[in-house]
Amino acid sequence: MDGLNRFDGMDFTIFKRSSTDPLSLSDNFILSLYEDSKGIIWVGTQNGGLNRFDPRNEKFTGFIHKSDDPGSLAHNKVWAITEDSEGNIWAGTESGLSVYHAETGVFRNYFHDPYNPASISNNTVQSLLTDKQGSVWIGTKHGGLNRLDPHSDRFHRYTPDPSNPHSISTDWVFRIFEDRKGQIWIGSFAGLDKFDRQTGQFIHYQFKENPMLEELILSIGEDSKGVMYLGSGAVGVWEFDPKTGNSQSHSYDQNNALS
Repeated sequence: MDGLNRFDGMDFTIFKRSSTDPLSLSDNFILSLYEDSKGIIWVGTQNGGLNRFDPRNEKFTGFIHKSDDPGSLAHNKVWAITEDSEGNIWAGTESGLSVYHAETGVFRNYFHDPYNPASISNNTVQSLLTDKQGSVWIGTKHGGLNRLDPHSDRFHRYTPDPSNPHSISTDWVFRIFEDRKGQIWIGSFAGLDKFDRQTGQFIHYQFKENPMLEELILSIGEDSKGVMYLGSGAVGVWEFDPKTGNSQSHSYDQNNALS
């Protein structure tokens, strides 16, 4: 809630909202960050919509929801941001999925339609990923996972099915990650899932060493060797090697300055 901090290796520069500067950050509560292919930084906020930050002049351009403008951002709480293969910027908001077309300066919004099974499954979008094949993946709160082909505008839904052990584990998706091999990983309230593109099935990973890791995965990363790092809500960072199945935790220890 202290604005946007930039670290250059030596010092921090802090950007904050200023009521007297229309080109300042729109809100000091930051929820998401994304650097696009042109080096522009996109900033999603709690209540101030979406910001476009140009590092060359250090100015912000704000985009907010306007109830009388269907071409504006869907909602002012922006959970997630990604860029598609055509350079469009996607924003996952508290109430709808928005895509910004720079050429027109207009947003196109997608909302759940209970009468259309090819619509997005839920309006609260908390994670986004554009994969190497150009598909946009959407993680929702209580709507599971969606995959959108931008050329067809149809959403394919992946939701939990108690009768199918190969369905996604939960309907609340926090993180979507594509590894070096193009495999899609899902971090959620139910832990870690991997999507098998060949079969369309999900594999759920269980960690006997620490069952708490199966409750909440907030972030996912991968090193040059293919070892994955899972940021959890309970046990710190969990190191996981998909090749061997070996895993170990790295938790905070107040008595160890190097933990």
